[in-house]
Amino acid sequence: MSARTLRLGSLMSPMAIAQSRRVTGMITGRAGPPVEIVGVTTPGDVSRAQPAQIGGTGVSVGALREALLGGEVHLVNWS
Repeated sequence: MSARTLRLGSLMSPMAIAQSRRVTGMITGRAGPPVEIVGVTTPGDVSRAQPAQIGGTGVSVGALREALLGGEVHLVNWS
């Protein structure tokens, strides 16, 4: 029986990806299941509008929350 692959939601900035890779290593390094990093796009990634115009504070964490609650990912990393 193979372990289910965990899907880790992450923002796509270099810092977020580096942190997600570290989390992935900690999980799999302790004989945990394999982990796949899933990039989550936020409104701020695709809009040229000012942050206040697209929702202000919490836009990034909101996108991660939606991915988690929608079943797209099993856990998230927010940096």
